[in-house]
Amino acid sequence: MVLPLLRSRLRNPLGAPSGAPFPYGCLMANENWIKGAIKKPGAFKAKAKKAGMSTGAYAKKVTKPGSKATTSTKRQANLAKTLGRMRKK
Repeated sequence: MVLPLLRSRLRNPLGAPSGAPFPYGCLMANENWIKGAIKKPGAFKAKAKKAGMSTGAYAKKVTKPGSKATTSTKRQANLAKTLGRMRKK
């Protein structure tokens, strides 16, 4: 059969899809992803302060549909929301 051969080519030896940057279960993939995700520390907080809002309120405002914020600001807002959810655990 051709299908098992194709499936084996699509996966690396550790079982992760071939396009995955890290193998599943790799500890290094989970330890420092936040450090790599934050490119300009304090930039989003400064934008929120300039707008007279907290980071959470500014993140909600920026991620609403129809917002005219730049793409990088929207990405920063999504990261701020993610990190805020992680903190509550």
